[in-house]
Amino acid sequence: MALFRGSDRGRQQGDNGPPFHDWCKLVRHVYARSPALAAEIAAELGETLVSLGVEAPPAPVTTAAPAPQPPARPVPPVGDLVDSIVCAAAEAIATTPQAVRPALLAAFERAASVGLAVDDVRGALRPATKTKEG
Repeated sequence: MALFRGSDRGRQQGDNGPPFHDWCKLVRHVYARSPALAAEIAAELGETLVSLGVEAPPAPVTTAAPAPQPPARPVPPVGDLVDSIVCAAAEAIATTPQAVRPALLAAFERAASVGLAVDDVRGALRPATKTKEG
């Protein structure tokens, strides 16, 4: 839809039709009867109903804030972690932690002295799995 801005002769003489603010008034009046037509007129003016103040801007989209993460569990002291390893070893051979502690210390000292990592020791201590030959 092209807006009527006066006759060709009027444009040639500098008459460009109604001033912009009159078009804005027209948009407001038309909006009461036909919001779609008012939007078309606003578009022809290079505006929107919002930019002309006829409609309120849409409410900003709000996203719910993520739930706060619970605080990280504190890392137990190294001594407590080692005690759990000693207890696991004692349970595996049905003895007391006091009886197995010196053996574990000797084993870990040897592993460290020859440069073995814990994963290397575990891999070597696990029984080999037998494969079926087909």
